[in-house]
Amino acid sequence: MNTAKQSLSIRVDPDLITELDKLGKVVNRSRAWLGEDALRHYVEIQRWHLQEIAAGVEDIKSGKAIPNSEVEKWLDTWGNPDEKDAPFA
Repeated sequence: MNTAKQSLSIRVDPDLITELDKLGKVVNRSRAWLGEDALRHYVEIQRWHLQEIAAGVEDIKSGKAIPNSEVEKWLDTWGNPDEKDAPFA
């Protein structure tokens, strides 16, 4: 596995560069450090999001889903004295 860092060039709005530079001064970090940190967090969140979607699709395929009509009935009770608990599959 190659552990050497590689360059990535992107175009961004000048206002974003200004904000990035301000942030960098406050936290004493370079644009490159902040960019890599932001990109790493973005990739982590997107990976998690896609995994959760895939898990949800598998739940639906295996019958672990709540029909929309049951969810709507439950939501209709919100704010009422007889508010119901969330339905479970």
